[in-house]
Amino acid sequence: HLAVMDSHNLTLHTEFHVQERVRDACFLHNFSMLAIAQANHVFIYDDTGAEVHKLDDHHDPFAIDFLPHHWLLTSVGRQGILRFQDTSTGQLVSQ
Repeated sequence: HLAVMDSHNLTLHTEFHVQERVRDACFLHNFSMLAIAQANHVFIYDDTGAEVHKLDDHHDPFAIDFLPHHWLLTSVGRQGILRFQDTSTGQLVSQ
């Protein structure tokens, strides 16, 4: 279960269920895109809770982060492999 709230106004923006364990989450370029590290892969959702992308290269992620100056989504998984995904092109840059 995920919920996105405005902390200034204490209003609920969106709320949805992913039916899987959520390990980490971060916003991407702005607050309209959300990356979520779930049990097996990283998923990208829009602000309505609709799944936009499933990143198959990010296996069993524990933590994710977004580097806004480079437009890179990073993840590290159970194997200890750090992966970098370019969010402007969708290409896996490094692992």
